[in-house]
Amino acid sequence: MVSDELLLNFFQQCQKALLELDCREVICSETWTTADCRRFLLDKQRSVLSLTISTFNQKSTDTSRISTEEVQERLLNIKKEVVSPKLESAMLENDTAARQALCKLILFSETHREIPSQDLQNDGRINRSKLLEYLGLCQTSITLECVEQNLNHNTPLFDDLEVPKDEPTVMAYPQKRLEKVQQMLARAVGLEPSFVTSELTRIFVDPATAATCEYADDQECRDVFRQLIVQMQTAVANASLYGPTSLSDQAEGGVTRVIAVQYSEVGDGSTSDAPKKNTMELPQEEQIRQIRVVSQAKKLQNELLQELENLSAEDRKEKLKYAKQVSDEFLQTVIKLPPGPERIRFLQTMNPEKSKLLTMYKLWVSIHGEEGL
Repeated sequence: MVSDELLLNFFQQCQKALLELDCREVICSETWTTADCRRFLLDKQRSVLSLTISTFNQKSTDTSRISTEEVQERLLNIKKEVVSPKLESAMLENDTAARQALCKLILFSETHREIPSQDLQNDGRINRSKLLEYLGLCQTSITLECVEQNLNHNTPLFDDLEVPKDEPTVMAYPQKRLEKVQQMLARAVGLEPSFVTSELTRIFVDPATAATCEYADDQECRDVFRQLIVQMQTAVANASLYGPTSLSDQAEGGVTRVIAVQYSEVGDGSTSDAPKKNTMELPQEEQIRQIRVVSQAKKLQNELLQELENLSAEDRKEKLKYAKQVSDEFLQTVIKLPPGPERIRFLQTMNPEKSKLLTMYKLWVSIHGEEGL
């Protein structure tokens, strides 16, 4: 039987190997596709598994030997088991490390690609697996240290890169840098960024299509999208603390509100609307786009408000009472955490349901006041 000790050792060693990957050593002379990155990471995990099993068998006093096939079979079915908290934690941490390693390899490859990706999907409909793959990569990218530093300080994503001297002035804003990361991830999974924009708008934002499209009843996709919006809000709002921003938190919610749907505006990656002079003022096209983003944000907010309105008065009161409790506990926790990585990690890993309750509470109070609870 494959012991928990062996699996625990495998997860810990695998996590260590994944987190210590050096992209420059892995991707030496040519860029990789996303499939190449996945294959490399799978081979890396197999290598760690083989070494772990070999070491375990050498140290074992039992005459029988554990085979790779036996371990793989248990790994395949482990999610059906009730495992110890320690093993479950190690397994989850390893999964997170694998997602981060994949996303980092993809971004490294895309930032070092000399020839733009070809044969990108730019029409039709985005299929579910591709949609979830893209949303998942966007979620993971926000947790990467290199992306966090890029958003906070406008440093290059990787040490061997430099900020272009002719970079558009608008890239001084963290929301634009986050869009650029999302554009690269879109291309990496075979999607034209402008096509992603139109599809996300059709699926999640435009009321004329969102309620009747093929994803209207797909709660998993809608939850992932909402969770990503919250993560983006948090990342950009925190990044705005490190430098100047064109948006103020004193008016219309500023960054925290406007960026809520910035995700749906991935853009096509062109620089045709970039400022032509050295100024910190946004071009007219950008101002118009931000007005449209605010409008789309209100549509998502209306969806949450409608959910509250559809409840009975008693149920709504109970839900808002609980939402207030969640909000109070959230604020107390945030205040105790120092600004920086620790606070950011707390905000990024917030439970999606709690994020939803926080938004509901804020919206309801902003309209009806505390007396409306």
